Amino acid sequence: MTPANNNHHAVPGLLKYSATMAPETPVETAERAQREQQRERDEATAARLATLDAILRHRGVPAKHRALIIADKLEPTPALIRARTWLADARRVLALVGAPDAGKTTAASWAAAQEPSAADLRLWTPRTGLPAVVFLPAEDLAGAWQARLGRDPISRRTLAELRDCWLLVIDDLGQEPGIVAGMVGEAVDILVRRRSDDGLRTLITSNLATPAALGGRYPDRGQRLHESMLEHGYFTPVPPEGRRRRRTAQ
Repeated sequence: MTPANNNHHAVPGLLKYSATMAPETPVETAERAQREQQRERDEATAARLATLDAILRHRGVPAKHRALIIADKLEPTPALIRARTWLADARRVLALVGAPDAGKTTAASWAAAQEPSAADLRLWTPRTGLPAVVFLPAEDLAGAWQARLGRDPISRRTLAELRDCWLLVIDDLGQEPGIVAGMVGEAVDILVRRRSDDGLRTLITSNLATPAALGGRYPDRGQRLHESMLEHGYFTPVPPEGRRRRRTAQ
């Protein structure tokens, strides 16, 4: 009869299993800790970017520009530099105007990703249920303006959101359908003046780069619009130096 403790009957693979359970070396322990820290950093970064994407989506920033902001791939075009300096300025209105491909919408999207400064918070108090920033294409402005007593089904914006947010971005003024141009001109004129009087910021982008162009598009409001922009802020032409134009030239 073979004794139960006979060494010749060791469990197959026991030596191999035991070897894998050997204690970590100091180097292995440090490497594992580094991997764990990197994983935690990656998870925190992913959560932060997901939150930023949700905020920008709610504010209305277009998907293409959300992606550029999240990836931190914005180029320092003249339009972007101007938007940055304006947010530190006391004046309430900035119109970025000029030919297409000058980076105007990208600059406006960057501005829409910012939060109010301490100086601006002395003029604007966050209100429950209202966004801090609204980014709205000019073509959607007519519907939001018309839906004064409710939420516009297209833009999903209320007049209160346009009137009372800290920063209102009106993108591509002049590109709205001609049938609603008169209403858009009226809305922009009234919003710019009322918001400026309340200490709120309005950023407008447009291909209408001269007072004459504004007057041609908005015969009843063009001159007044230009005067309002100059009274409360800046009417700033920017050169056509957007990313696509520079990339084409390379």
